[in-house]
Amino acid sequence: MHKILFLSPPFYLKDNDKPYVEPPLGILYLASVLERSDFEVEILDCVIEEPKPHDIGNGWYHFGLTFHEIERRLERTHPDVVCISTMFSNLAEMSRQIAKIAKTMYPDVPIVHGGVHPTVLPSAVLNDGYADFVVLGEGERTLVELLNALDGTGNVEKVKGIAWRVANGAIKFSPQRETSRELDELPFPARHLIDLKKYWACSPHIATRMRREYANMITSRGCPYQCVFCSVHTIAGRTWRSRSPANVVSEIEELYNRFGVREIHFEDDNLSLRPDRLSMICDLIVERGLDIRWTTPNGVHANHLSRSLLKNMKRSGCYAICIGVENGDQNFLQKVIRKHLDLNRVRQVLGWCKELNLFCTGFFILGIPGEDFRSFENTIGFAINSNFDLAEFYLAAPYPGTDLEQIAKSHGYFIDLDPKRLRGGVDAVIKTPQFTPEDILRYQRRAQVRFLKHALKRELYYFPRRISRSRDIEEGVWYTKLMLYALTNIMKKKSIY
Repeated sequence: MHKILFLSPPFYLKDNDKPYVEPPLGILYLASVLERSDFEVEILDCVIEEPKPHDIGNGWYHFGLTFHEIERRLERTHPDVVCISTMFSNLAEMSRQIAKIAKTMYPDVPIVHGGVHPTVLPSAVLNDGYADFVVLGEGERTLVELLNALDGTGNVEKVKGIAWRVANGAIKFSPQRETSRELDELPFPARHLIDLKKYWACSPHIATRMRREYANMITSRGCPYQCVFCSVHTIAGRTWRSRSPANVVSEIEELYNRFGVREIHFEDDNLSLRPDRLSMICDLIVERGLDIRWTTPNGVHANHLSRSLLKNMKRSGCYAICIGVENGDQNFLQKVIRKHLDLNRVRQVLGWCKELNLFCTGFFILGIPGEDFRSFENTIGFAINSNFDLAEFYLAAPYPGTDLEQIAKSHGYFIDLDPKRLRGGVDAVIKTPQFTPEDILRYQRRAQVRFLKHALKRELYYFPRRISRSRDIEEGVWYTKLMLYALTNIMKKKSIY
């Protein structure tokens, strides 16, 4: 049992949605660990192999390889084990269909599921009869042990961190596996198994990134905070663990020299938790002469940023950061959302970013239970008056395993339990006494258009200064293109992301 096929499923889109296409880092880490253990690994990313929508009616689209084409690919592969990654609940039905196809074609081939959704809802995944095992939480050590056990060199019962179906249909759980603290021991993601150039043409940030040749990276795992909407703890835990600066920059060197990468997207859930570590990463990028640009599309925590750190980030190639603010009311932010963020610090950070000519985007969430129209206006007002360069307004998504899900269920706020509608905060599925889904969608459009109009008027004044203070011609050209793109989207009343 040595040929392992990883599948990243297609996903559903609605009219005017933008597809999110990124290299599957989780799978790439698993693949590198398996290769180190002498397994043969193949990756089928069903989205990047056919990045186009297929109309399935009622305003919904199937984005990626069709099920017929997936079946054809499975016929050619003849895997010994099929591993399906389901990072979010909106992918659950797609993953179930793929598992059904694989199990029908190869009844004796084990089907293993992993990711956030199976970790939170393992029984639901296993009960349909198509999946054999679920890897719970981080999977590197667990999957190697499970595959060895299936190959006859171990005992499934002794593998920590799994759930599985037994002969009578019952589901068994092994003891929980502790999260790995020695992240430097993991090999770098197996990017040689995918074609990075395909992703360069399909990135969701294609219009907002500075350089075409990019790669995504994660330098730490886990987050100690307890934001009500966040599901990251379900798979990575609440203990923050990090890679050493030298290990991080060595991966950047590999990306630069082996794969031709010239821009890095750090997708940590808390990249800036230890400012000294981030500063050391910046120092090493400069010391090793790496001509890269980098940004933080997953966001950084403003409480941990200082002017000196931002200056060092800029020096090492950072051209833009994103800050998760979520709400413009300090009391609501702390008491309801449970985000320990100082809004005054956010304003201070934005002032430093303006001084350093560092582009800054704010992330906000509309529709948390307890909000009303006044709080929506407060959030929009904060985004505008704090002088963010850009702002994104997402809709509250009660992902399985989050406190927000429990609140919505306990109060009967869900309007639709269809998991494919939990799509990264872009669909309204909550109704409270204070607002309806239609209210939220209306305010989202209003917020985005109001903000972009304000920002564009402001930038007409600041544009010459921004260009004159650009680090180089490349930065000035990027900024000009971004403003033209934003103007186009204002006219279309669309988000730029």
